Amino acid sequence: MQLPVTCPLCGTRVAVPLGRFGDPDRDVAPIVAFLASDDARYMTGQTVMADGGSVRLR
Repeated sequence: MQLPVTCPLCGTRVAVPLGRFGDPDRDVAPIVAFLASDDARYMTGQTVMADGGSVRLR
């Protein structure tokens, strides 16, 4: 179920599965920090999606 959310930049209504837009500090920065840390040293060739569920993989 995608919840309609109003875009703060243009005012249009868009459907976002999580019902809110992502926050760079709360939603993206922790992923970037993990990938840049030694904890991700064994990860290779991965795609990490931080899109709020907007992309549906087939």
